[in-house]
Amino acid sequence: RKGLPEGGKTLILMGEKEGENNAEFIRATANIFHVNTLKATRANTWDVLRNERVLMSRNAWEELREKY
Repeated sequence: RKGLPEGGKTLILMGEKEGENNAEFIRATANIFHVNTLKATRANTWDVLRNERVLMSRNAWEELREKY
């Protein structure tokens, strides 16, 4: 948990191509308590609302803007 604020959940959104290129990152974050990692195109409103913090790459932001 070093580097993460205390309390709450964190959602990390990655772009479609980033998720393919960073499979190790996704596996590593799966082991961190209160951290979820998803591809941006697979995230829904509930995924965003149930987390206190949402971190995303620029590519993820662009993909979400195109989708919604």
